[in-house]
Amino acid sequence: MVEVVRADEAHHRDVNHGFANELAGGPVAEPVPAAWPHEELLPQWKQAA
Repeated sequence: MVEVVRADEAHHRDVNHGFANELAGGPVAEPVPAAWPHEELLPQWKQAA
């Protein structure tokens, strides 16, 4: 169970850092695969701008 939670947290880390890099104009890397299927997270700032 710990391995699954760590994999899920790594996925969220990569997604969140990708959003921050995109805002800063930096490179956006492909996140590690999610531990299980879930709803895709899309940045909301593009719609608010």
